[in-house]
Amino acid sequence: MSDPFYPRATSAVGARRKELAPEIMEAIWVAAEMRAGGAYAHSTLALDVLGDGTHDSGHTHEHHRE
Repeated sequence: MSDPFYPRATSAVGARRKELAPEIMEAIWVAAEMRAGGAYAHSTLALDVLGDGTHDSGHTHEHHRE
């Protein structure tokens, strides 16, 4: 026996998913940007430590090297 409410329920879920799609995509982009920013920040720190002690800003840091 089929559920008489099934078509109505599935169409409501489908409509709600379409409404939420922009918000879901925005959350995905924010997460991607945050990860990219973290990767960039860590790469500049690593290059600073491995390099001559300066990075893009021209600011110098003292690092203990053996």
